[in-house]
Amino acid sequence: MSDLKSYKLPGKAHLFMGFHDTSAINAATARMVVLAVDCMDRPPIAGDKAAVCIADWDSGEVQQVGETDAWNFPQGSRQHFVGGSAISYNVSIDGEWAGVVQELGSGKRTQLERPLYAIHPKKPVGFGLNFARLHRLGGYGYVGCKDATAAEAAPRGDGLWEVDLVSGRARLLVSIHAACTALGASLPLDRPHYFTHIVPSPSGKDLCFLHRYWLPDGGIQTRLLVCAADGSGLHCRAEGYLSHFDWVDDDVIMIWGRPPSSLQKGRNHPLLRFPGVRQVVQLGKPLIRRVLGKSAATQGSYMLIPPGGYQGQSFARGLLTEDGHPSFRPVTRDWLLTDTYPNGERWRTLMLSPVKAPVIHVVARLQEVGIKARTDMLAGATAGMDATVLRSFKPESFAHTRSGIHCDFHPRWRPDGKAVCIDSNHEGHRALYSVSVDSLVKGGIAS
Repeated sequence: MSDLKSYKLPGKAHLFMGFHDTSAINAATARMVVLAVDCMDRPPIAGDKAAVCIADWDSGEVQQVGETDAWNFPQGSRQHFVGGSAISYNVSIDGEWAGVVQELGSGKRTQLERPLYAIHPKKPVGFGLNFARLHRLGGYGYVGCKDATAAEAAPRGDGLWEVDLVSGRARLLVSIHAACTALGASLPLDRPHYFTHIVPSPSGKDLCFLHRYWLPDGGIQTRLLVCAADGSGLHCRAEGYLSHFDWVDDDVIMIWGRPPSSLQKGRNHPLLRFPGVRQVVQLGKPLIRRVLGKSAATQGSYMLIPPGGYQGQSFARGLLTEDGHPSFRPVTRDWLLTDTYPNGERWRTLMLSPVKAPVIHVVARLQEVGIKARTDMLAGATAGMDATVLRSFKPESFAHTRSGIHCDFHPRWRPDGKAVCIDSNHEGHRALYSVSVDSLVKGGIAS
């Protein structure tokens, strides 16, 4: 196993970056924008602050440059580098979620009308979502601000936003209502819908994002949507059970999931909107799972999705057998980086595979520290969440799987493709670690 280098902010117990798809590492300097907090055994509640920090990849130095109350463990504050001398992160302003661009030298801040989820790889433009709606519907949002769209299942005035990083102004690119109605789909408009997981294509010409909605039987349906960076050309590439993804190149997307089966399609049946029928279905779910076992209807894989939609092609089937957090090596796109969730003994694996001839190279195996979540603050952590969501999670399950008390690797590439970094708690605290993979991706042997 390669040696791991750790980073720490003096005076703070835990350091982390969050999700694997942010632009949180500066290409020129390899500095990283990360968060530091004092606890890891409970979800954040309204008003909890995280220190916004700059970590130097090479020296290991970590310095606080700001503070935010808009964060969670799985996705951080969606912090990014903007150019070479500024960073962006999300904050609350006057009771609403917003974003800021902060110059690192002067500390000057530009307020953004909307919080950011992703930024364009080549232009001073960001893309945002309604994080109050995300929290309310169980999609990795922030607790503490009210969702102004709570009365609308599929709002016309909310969805995917473009944010000018210079002026701070925002405009709606794709509304949630348009995604429900403009693509010829027959979707239940009385069920709550939301967008999440925006990822620009490598050149920035297109945007990919997930459209999710709660089903009458208490489950979630997901659609993989793509549009041009200006919001035009909206189309659906896949639907069913869909999870983590990345662009293979400017046209093809790789996503973990499985295409919709007849069973999956039946979960939208109008009869399931009646409480009595839903209750019977809920009671029968354990039996259905046992009957299906490991049938094709329940098995996922990394699917390759070209512009025309899923055509049955998978990536590394039989080698990559479980969901992870995938990303392709910057610039060359010739290596896949991913990880696994903890197994029964809490071991997680960090892996690389060449794209053209897939073979698994294990970079690290680390054992997650089991954490007993504090339940005394779960009421505060779930404040404002929809009753539909709360019925689907037991408090302990919510704390671990949705608020991120468990610590996924969320592996990310350094922009030069020579090294990667991860979040991990294998030493008893949540920390950021980096490891070189240069010899491996150049054709050497993993150390």
